[in-house]
Amino acid sequence: SDYFNKRDDLQALWAYLLYEFAPAGHVFQKEKAFEAIFPGEPFDEAKLRYPMSWLVKSIEYFLAMRRFEKNETEQSLQLATACREKSLEKPFQQAIRQSGKLLETQVKDQEYHHARYRIELEKYAFSIAEKRTEANNLAEVGRSLDAYLLAAKLKQSCLQLAHQSVYQVDYDYSFLPGL
Repeated sequence: SDYFNKRDDLQALWAYLLYEFAPAGHVFQKEKAFEAIFPGEPFDEAKLRYPMSWLVKSIEYFLAMRRFEKNETEQSLQLATACREKSLEKPFQQAIRQSGKLLETQVKDQEYHHARYRIELEKYAFSIAEKRTEANNLAEVGRSLDAYLLAAKLKQSCLQLAHQSVYQVDYDYSFLPGL
């Protein structure tokens, strides 16, 4: 896709890998890949490394974007951050409200509490940038951070207990009574 890549050499390499190399099930041959990218040129391994590296970066970016596209809460939170950075109050408020609405449809697990903390942190960052002398939500930032840390620690403890019961590994649980 042109969204992820605008280089002809990467498109040629991808086409070679997808339509010629993969279906044949052969061992990867650098010379054939080079010929697919740079037809008629003499083989140059160093010249081949660049498009191969760039293709890997493009694929990694594509995979990360696919995950990002599936997470609407993260999208609206990132939009809020961008609006805050540009001091766009009304779009910031809309994006932060949307983040909260989307978050409320999720299970109240560790990821929920992490997103809640990040939303409160964005609200705080916006408030101190715009109105330093007014009240802010610093107490709510602290409460949401506490909830996130407690949920994360409890989840980790459950994973350790399950692992311990199967593999007879000892873990330190001295923090649990206080938790």
